[in-house]
Amino acid sequence: MFVLRTDIPWEDLPQELGAGSGMTCWRRLKEWNHVGVWRQRHPVLLTKLEQAGLLNWERAVIDSSSVRAMHRGEHTGPNPTDRAKRGSKRHVLTDGNGVVLNVELSGANQHDISQAKHLVAKRPRVRQRRSQRYRKPKRLLGDRAYGSTTFGQWLSNQQITPLLGKQQPEDNHECMVVVLVSGDGLSSMLWRC
Repeated sequence: MFVLRTDIPWEDLPQELGAGSGMTCWRRLKEWNHVGVWRQRHPVLLTKLEQAGLLNWERAVIDSSSVRAMHRGEHTGPNPTDRAKRGSKRHVLTDGNGVVLNVELSGANQHDISQAKHLVAKRPRVRQRRSQRYRKPKRLLGDRAYGSTTFGQWLSNQQITPLLGKQQPEDNHECMVVVLVSGDGLSSMLWRC
């Protein structure tokens, strides 16, 4: 977290924090990510946030951000906004407080709508407090890229009110997800209304 908040290089991680060498921390983080530790822990964290009443299910926000892929990989493609250089796109779904519910990776040449249904449908299952029912957002906000009629109808069938494209939420807030990406591929997401 310290590296994400301060945006310092891993090798400059202060020894006084007691975390050891910055490069060792980076390697451990990379290894944990590779074996799926974060995918396993994410639903547990969301459940604890729900139990504490810290998740906002009144609305969710969907958006994406393109990043340059310095090393070719499975989820890369020619970026149409960066002279066709190889890139990836991070698709993000957050709750009303900006807590990340789901993240998917695709090639930069994939349209936002291509991952939208999967992003919403495959969000971690979080049970309501004092209930066995699973939670889902009441409304979904997104920009024009998500404004397809088919996606809107699919959301309605899921009992989620679509507020996509030029439609404005009734409380008239403008919302967006800000994805901050550091040089090592880690990112933090902020949700602003």
